[in-house]
Amino acid sequence: MFALRTRAFRLSMSQWMLVISLLTLLPFLGFAIYAGQRMLSEGSADRDRYLLSVAQDRAGEIQLLLHKAQTLLRVLTVSKAAQLGDLAGLHELAVATRPLHPDAADICLISIEGRPLFCTSQALGADLPPPPAMQGAAEQLQKGEMVVSSLYIEPAGKQHEVALSVPLQLGQLGMHELRLTIRSQTLSAHLAHTALSGELRAALVDDSGLVLARSSEAQRYVGQQATESVRALLKLNSGSVIDTLGLSGRDMRMAQVAVAGAPWHVVAGVPRAQLQEAERSTLLQLALLGAICIALSIACSLALGLYLGRQMRKVAAFHSTGPADLASESASFNVRELHVVAHALANAAENERAASDQAARAQLDGLTGLARRPLFISSGQRIAAEALRRRHCVAALYIDLDGFKALNDSRGHAAGDAALVRVAALIKDCIRSEDCAGRLGGDEFGVFLSAPASALRHIAMAVSSRLVSRVGQLPDGLGCSIGIAVAEQPPFEIEALLADADGAMFKAKKAGKNRWSF
Repeated sequence: MFALRTRAFRLSMSQWMLVISLLTLLPFLGFAIYAGQRMLSEGSADRDRYLLSVAQDRAGEIQLLLHKAQTLLRVLTVSKAAQLGDLAGLHELAVATRPLHPDAADICLISIEGRPLFCTSQALGADLPPPPAMQGAAEQLQKGEMVVSSLYIEPAGKQHEVALSVPLQLGQLGMHELRLTIRSQTLSAHLAHTALSGELRAALVDDSGLVLARSSEAQRYVGQQATESVRALLKLNSGSVIDTLGLSGRDMRMAQVAVAGAPWHVVAGVPRAQLQEAERSTLLQLALLGAICIALSIACSLALGLYLGRQMRKVAAFHSTGPADLASESASFNVRELHVVAHALANAAENERAASDQAARAQLDGLTGLARRPLFISSGQRIAAEALRRRHCVAALYIDLDGFKALNDSRGHAAGDAALVRVAALIKDCIRSEDCAGRLGGDEFGVFLSAPASALRHIAMAVSSRLVSRVGQLPDGLGCSIGIAVAEQPPFEIEALLADADGAMFKAKKAGKNRWSF
């Protein structure tokens, strides 16, 4: 009878973790797609609200301008000069009050037949050109209503203007028209009063679609008819936001708001290309964030799988060489086994640290605790490299005790060792934390210093003077001779520098000991 054998489907721990992470990412991807769509939708609604708020703000600005102009005209109509029919007095009052409305270009008094009687820009009695006719103004003025004109070109300055007119009863002279003019460039300035971000633009158009003012490129567009799609936008309710063709012929997202009290509309628009670019940027950010999340998830899963795989292999390796009863217990791979692994790794790490500490101690002098020559030279090379990086210079001190042999011969090696320990402590106390000191053998010590070239010699002399003084104060008649060598130009050869300091030390001994010498 043949047994059917099948090969088991096996994956490594890291592969299993990768499969799990990919499965858990599926709901996240679905949620990310849904959230992205919602963000785009809400972002589009936010942009529409902002566009509408810009149009409302600019419409409010224009409405406030008209209200101030109307208030100024009404004040003149109820003045005492108007009631008395005092033309000169009314002209004087109009000239005096016009600066209260800086946006007003001129204030004119016009007879019902259309003959100008005065303008504030001219002296009373000056010869004035006939004012532009305002279609349908007579009927509205007869009703006592304010009239807002369409755009026209004023005769004198050839500039685009609009006018506001109110009826005025000039004493016994009958009904007249009091007219205040505002230049198109003033309206354009009000449209651009608040900085518009990006390519956001605002325009003021009348009911017929004629452009009265624009926040930018006013000279190009003022006096032109808006596109058919913009005129269609004007027929919609105030506050409408739609995609349409702008004045410049570009596809735009536009909002229109009617100006209360005038047949005008403020249209604010931004190119569709700019909005699409913002949407693309949002999608790119979402995609990048999603990619980062997926990459982090995969990386974490792989790292966790590799970590668990290593732990399993360590457990297997440990128990394959351990006792048989523990090897049989490891088959279940439970928490106890992981604890065993952690304990074993901790012991191994402790042993490694102990070995490292033992190696470090081997590089230190057992008596004084200072670095032995190999470690001292290595530390000096480190100081030289740091000095080269900081553009400093390096100095070496070679210290040899005077009278040490006599102390050993007279009082024994124990007293000599005690003296060496005291001298090592003095050296540590006299140097800076960034300097290094070492025992070079017998009663010889070395120090490496680093400082700017302008201060290095002074520091080396100060350290040497302190050491000579303090060692000379020790009991048993000890002293020291110190040789100083300074390397002021790279490359800094540490061993050669120490040899130069050794030569300078012998120079100090020949000069009488208990001193230092370069």
